Amino acid sequence: MMKKLLFHIKNSIKIKIILIYIASLIIVYLVTWMVLSAFLFRSLEDERVQNMRSNSEKIVEDVQVIKENYGNILYRLSNNHIIYKSLSNRCKQYEQVWEALTSIKYTLSEDMARSSIIKRLEVYQQGSDIGEDGKYVFNDRFDSAVLENTGWITELDDKTALLCRYQKISALYNNVEAYIRIGIDSQEAFGPVTEIKGDIAGLVYLTDEENVIIASSETDAVGKHMSNILPDTRLDYEEGSIAEQNNIMVMKNSVDEKWNVWVFISSSHFENQVKHAKLVVGLILLSYGIFSGMALSILLNHVFKRLHKLGEKMEQIQGDISYIAVHETGDEVAVLEAQYNSMLKKLENVIDEMAEVKSQKQKFEFKSLESQINPHFLYNTLGVMRWEALESQNPKLVTMLDDLTAFYRLSLNKGRGLLSVEQELNLVRAYINIQQMRWDHVVEVKLTMDSELKDITVPKMILQPLVENIWLHGNITAPGNRKVEINAKDCGINVEFKIWDNGDGIPEEVLQKFRMNRETDGDSFGIGIQFIGNILNYYYGNHFVYEITSNRQSGTLIRIRLPKEMGGMK
Repeated sequence: MMKKLLFHIKNSIKIKIILIYIASLIIVYLVTWMVLSAFLFRSLEDERVQNMRSNSEKIVEDVQVIKENYGNILYRLSNNHIIYKSLSNRCKQYEQVWEALTSIKYTLSEDMARSSIIKRLEVYQQGSDIGEDGKYVFNDRFDSAVLENTGWITELDDKTALLCRYQKISALYNNVEAYIRIGIDSQEAFGPVTEIKGDIAGLVYLTDEENVIIASSETDAVGKHMSNILPDTRLDYEEGSIAEQNNIMVMKNSVDEKWNVWVFISSSHFENQVKHAKLVVGLILLSYGIFSGMALSILLNHVFKRLHKLGEKMEQIQGDISYIAVHETGDEVAVLEAQYNSMLKKLENVIDEMAEVKSQKQKFEFKSLESQINPHFLYNTLGVMRWEALESQNPKLVTMLDDLTAFYRLSLNKGRGLLSVEQELNLVRAYINIQQMRWDHVVEVKLTMDSELKDITVPKMILQPLVENIWLHGNITAPGNRKVEINAKDCGINVEFKIWDNGDGIPEEVLQKFRMNRETDGDSFGIGIQFIGNILNYYYGNHFVYEITSNRQSGTLIRIRLPKEMGGMK
């Protein structure tokens, strides 16, 4: 059994390819898993540290900004000239006292209106004669000791815990001393910034110098001591490092000397990420192996089925050219080689009876020559049309558009190579109208056709390239009595076209190449002339006349005579 299996493996390319594929797939699996273990899985482990650190640093930064913002409000109010003036003035009458108190109230109310987080804004003073106001100004509660603490402290005000800070109003005169107290709701102020960003979940606590929670992403924790939250009883966590205990990772970062930010993340979240990543990678590799194996099997079956079919078809062909050596391996290619030799042997008997297929070279040359027709007149025309459109609403623009549309409709002709004589002349007329518009009708043009010819079919674009050469190379727009005449004449069984102009003529070297039927590669002047000759030869063989005479005295005359019946039409 094993011997037979080894024989099949030795003599079957298909089995060899499958075995090589399986071996390479196993190697890919092993290498991929090792690379992912070294980079992806380890990076997921590192990611949790980076996520905690970046979240903690961002929260610390936001808390500092908020503290600074409310500190700036307090500082600005302590230097407010309205408060400063109201406290410093001597008030001799009740109206003056009321006016001073009202000014202070209004100034403080403005800031409280801007932020609902500010719960208290109060002025305490002594030595002033503006009296006592029950809400804002007090004579008997001035306490200079609170000014020694310039930070934020937690106070109980009307059974509400507030974060408070004091700022002395300095440089007052008339023996007045005063300070401003601001009180904010710590959870409202700092709670929104204690949310963890990104694809991880956890809790954040902001504590004061007594390790009491003053704000948290867990609202119910506000007011509790951190010892009730931490997974162990110790509080001396190293700043910026992660301590892990009971599947909880804790990171502590300082906002300042008194405040700290604590970040709590469940370590199982990251463990699940790693497990999920390994599961996804495993499924992807397994799916790749299954589907790629199926695709390879289908492909091999298809390829070798085609090879066997090709061999069978080759057996049916008779003739001979030369033999090839057949390998002794006995695999599929060797079978194909043997079948190929059998085909060659049969071909030897019929090689003299094979017919030569007619070349399609001319057809491709026509397409190539047609694509070489210089399109620069289109760009010039579009430039003139744009100028006319910008200048004013001019009927000439409509005419040019009509002619341009007619030109391309007839020249493209839905991909067909034939037009009626009338259509061919209309195509030429459209082109001439465009050039006349461009050159302000400096050329006298005469175009005639015998009415009997209008439905006679001819190859398209046999006149336009020749007319185009008159404008491009004949200098027909130069000053002088310049003329162009185009005529289609009925000559019995033939139709004759004549194109005459009194321009500068065709260079002699171009005419020589035309008369000797030579290629005019790189010569844009001769492209159109050669193009027409190739088209006529393709459709009429030798049954046409194509003559060109040109000199400075008599001008240029091109004469084309074609049979009305296109018996040799391709």
